[in-house]
Amino acid sequence: MKLITKLVLMISLLSLGTLGAASLAYAQTPTRATPGGVRGEVTAVGDSSLTISTPDNQTITVNVSAETRIRLTETRSEGNLADIAVGNFVGVRGPKNDDGSIAARLILVLPENPRNLDRVRGRVTAVDSDGLRLDTPNGEVKVLTSETTHIRIGQQPGNLSDINVDDPVLALGNKQGEGELVAQYLLVVTGQQVRQHTLRGEVIDIDPSAGTLSVQGGGQKEGVWTVQTNENTKYRIPGVDNPSLADIKVGNQVLVIGHKADGENTGIAWHIAVIPEQYKDSMVLGGEVTAVNGDSFTLNSLRGEFTVQTNADTQYRTRGDKEVSLADVTVGSKVLVAGKMVDGQPETILAKVVGLQKK
Repeated sequence: MKLITKLVLMISLLSLGTLGAASLAYAQTPTRATPGGVRGEVTAVGDSSLTISTPDNQTITVNVSAETRIRLTETRSEGNLADIAVGNFVGVRGPKNDDGSIAARLILVLPENPRNLDRVRGRVTAVDSDGLRLDTPNGEVKVLTSETTHIRIGQQPGNLSDINVDDPVLALGNKQGEGELVAQYLLVVTGQQVRQHTLRGEVIDIDPSAGTLSVQGGGQKEGVWTVQTNENTKYRIPGVDNPSLADIKVGNQVLVIGHKADGENTGIAWHIAVIPEQYKDSMVLGGEVTAVNGDSFTLNSLRGEFTVQTNADTQYRTRGDKEVSLADVTVGSKVLVAGKMVDGQPETILAKVVGLQKK
């Protein structure tokens, strides 16, 4: 697939791997201490508290009271502090105290650290009685489920019947040979989660010694953002092998996937992609085609309904080597569009690239 289509898919597909690093029960939550939650490995258990080490190496004290709900995900039952041991991987929700500790309202205890599980991510091509099939960058993978598989649709618990073809999914479990995985956890990432963890803007300053970028965001994330990188940050830069922070320049348009940190307009980057120059002023829409009219079509997207206009310069992409065109865009097609808003025509975009998702 061409680079622009990969960048479009990055929002949903790359975020799956990072969002799923903790658990599907709270994978969408940031590491900072907020009502949204923190996650980490238990390093100590006391009479009324526990200590956790987070993925970004913070040490946090979690205070447990009679009002704290403790949920054991392996048995799907309620538990108590005595059920938590050093080495458990947990998710915690509750407010942050002045001393940096958390007053836990909910603690989710996982049977094992998801970092030790195999994972596959991709889009659903079929839902079967015993699981589903995913179209992944490495080919099709069969994901087997059982009564013990934990399924989340965004932030809500779900069932296999709630998953649809074309949903972006992360599966964590144990591989059973080539092309098959027995899932312990399944996460369907929603558009709201994607937007929550995505920042797009122009790099206006770089501090290599601190490992930070200053990014001028737009839209709902208007303002200057401080983006912190670390040894786990992944980069995608056109034409650069093994890219790093040193390959990013002031003036680059970037797409950042990560989570907010303590402090206003501050975040930690999981992935940073430099947007090619020819697409830096483009907006990206994904959704289902509801009508086709000549050289335009109507797209029902997460941002609402848009009219997508095409012209002789519009390019069409799909996975593999198959050549596609406007004729392949039909009612019901799932597409990803990159283009510019048309002046004076609200909710109308002129497409530079139309990516057809594989049926």
